[in-house]
Amino acid sequence: MNLCPLASPRSDVWKAYEKAKQERDGKPRHTVGDLAADYFKSRRYLHLRPRTQDDYRDCWNVLKRVFEGVDAHKVLQKHVRAYMDKRGETAPVRANRERVVLKNIYAHAFEYSIVKLNPCDGVRNFTETGRDYYIEDKEYAQFYGESSEIIRLFMELSYLNGSRGQDVRLIRMPDLSDIGIYIQQQKTGKKQIKEWSERLNQVVDRAKTRRAAILAKIKVESPYLLPTRTGNPYSAEGLKTIWAKNRKIVEGKLGRRIEFTYHDIKAKGISDYEGDKQTFSGHANRRQMEKYNRKAEVVSSLQVPIMAPHVRK
Repeated sequence: MNLCPLASPRSDVWKAYEKAKQERDGKPRHTVGDLAADYFKSRRYLHLRPRTQDDYRDCWNVLKRVFEGVDAHKVLQKHVRAYMDKRGETAPVRANRERVVLKNIYAHAFEYSIVKLNPCDGVRNFTETGRDYYIEDKEYAQFYGESSEIIRLFMELSYLNGSRGQDVRLIRMPDLSDIGIYIQQQKTGKKQIKEWSERLNQVVDRAKTRRAAILAKIKVESPYLLPTRTGNPYSAEGLKTIWAKNRKIVEGKLGRRIEFTYHDIKAKGISDYEGDKQTFSGHANRRQMEKYNRKAEVVSSLQVPIMAPHVRK
């Protein structure tokens, strides 16, 4: 059996040997887990924004339960479709995201000629219906009134700035200037200064009071406006946890289910803003902004003369 030409460099000989040995032992040359490991070390992945990287990792943690040890060359479109259909029974949106991650993993391997096809090509996503829930003022006020102080601060900073939770979590004291609050969107990289208003000033003053009390107690330095009890910023999972606990408590107090999510608060801020909503939201185009503009637009009706009653002769 010839592994490779006699003039081949030593590295090629070893690769050929390992390949032949794996084939002899009945082991796959490359598992999907091998492809994923290569992708997560790639420049393409490492250049993604931290939040996107975390989300891709979360998707892989689900995917690997099915695909990790499978021969990468034997995965076909029908297998990906079967995965999507099963996953879609309970989480169609997450199934879509996981297909994207698997497709990116295979695309990276395809570029390096490790695989000959991408089994995700031709597999369609589930249709997604954009969320359009608008939080009414009364609804917001009732939830706010029964919430803990930290949740109130997160709510107001998201609402008044039209900001995501991930951006509010990372506000630092140096970001507070005479003009307003400097916010760089973690998702898009957009940099903005949200100008002070009376209500925003009051919220930040309360956040400063809370911050001073926490740091005096734990005796550590922290640059964050909303530090945890250790001085660190809240993690995405941490914010999700305290929001869920708070919502459950509020539901008990109000005796009804709370329909809105934390992310809906940003949408309320953009919907309620009177002015250039796209500039306020920091979205690159109007189409992206309109996904968050959920308040029914008030328009005038047709102005025509009142009709005279028709009298039959």
